[in-house]
Amino acid sequence: MNSELQTTEKAASGCVGFLVLFVMPIMSIAAACAGLISGATLTFYGERIEPRRVEEVLETRGVVTVPVQRVVESGRVDVTVARRILGLIPMQRITLEDVIDADSSSGTTHVRRTNSSVASSSYDTGNVELVTRAGRTWRSPEIDHAIGPDAAEIEKRVAEFLEHDTPRLTIWSVPWLSNIVGIPFALVALFFIWAWIAKLRQMIVRTGNPPDSESPEPSES
Repeated sequence: MNSELQTTEKAASGCVGFLVLFVMPIMSIAAACAGLISGATLTFYGERIEPRRVEEVLETRGVVTVPVQRVVESGRVDVTVARRILGLIPMQRITLEDVIDADSSSGTTHVRRTNSSVASSSYDTGNVELVTRAGRTWRSPEIDHAIGPDAAEIEKRVAEFLEHDTPRLTIWSVPWLSNIVGIPFALVALFFIWAWIAKLRQMIVRTGNPPDSESPEPSES
């Protein structure tokens, strides 16, 4: 009876040890990666490579002739989009040459509660699209719960930058909710990694320094 109880206790302790050493760290790392990747800082760097060229022409409006500026050459604007985890670790960087148009799409996501006594909630989401003269289209990841401008505001600022002779433009957006979720899991994952390394060092030390075996006493002659 005692042997069966000891076997059960060993199996239970083995399951707990497996959960603590393997399952929980893997789940923490996965949750941290998902939160930090979706919460990566999104930054737009715009630079005017070639200036716009305009000319003044006379335009007749009814019986009145007025001077009007007409765009001869729209110039060239390059936009670099960078994504950094926590604003520090580079994740993605793409340069769009000769951007001519900016667009955005937005929507509302509704969250339904399983508990009928709790009211459902909703939040706004959006994406930004940039189009180059060569026909290439880039679409941003979903922007929601962000510190900084939303998708519509980013579109507006990029469009104004394309239409004016401003030399540079910088826009950044930080999804705060994803980082609030991802950072605690990242700290837990770092703790487990530190525990793994400490355990591995102990095993290496024990393997390299085996206990001294008792040497036989010399026999008296």
